[in-house]
Amino acid sequence: ALASLAFTALFAIASLAAGQLVDKYPKQRVTLTVGAALGWSILTFITANSDSYTQVLVARIFMGLTCAISTPVAYTLLRDTIPPQQSALANSLYGSGVYVGGALASLSILLDNQFGWRNTLLVIASYGIAAALISAITLPAITTTTNT
Repeated sequence: ALASLAFTALFAIASLAAGQLVDKYPKQRVTLTVGAALGWSILTFITANSDSYTQVLVARIFMGLTCAISTPVAYTLLRDTIPPQQSALANSLYGSGVYVGGALASLSILLDNQFGWRNTLLVIASYGIAAALISAITLPAITTTTNT
């Protein structure tokens, strides 16, 4: 519970600074997106290989920092890449992803029961790394075709 509180509290505070970071470095939005996804994934991998509660707690704290970048940069990329007449739909799809992701995350209980929490986190980290790599390949093509 304390590890989740560490993540959530730091995430909430760091989101404010992350928004300023995204505004300050508009040309680095793709780098920030990919970096956040890679950071989150690596920290999930570290959590899976932790030997103590302290290691889990520290990994969760840093995970909160990396995840805090995701939301402000995502909404900024949507604003910059989606035509204004489609922006409401794009933002609602992104917003819905939070809840769909939460529902899918509850399915991790099945993986946990079958393979254990460490292996479950390794699977999740692998998907995160794959998503970061896909973003690194596809997002530059998207952002170079817009007026950013």
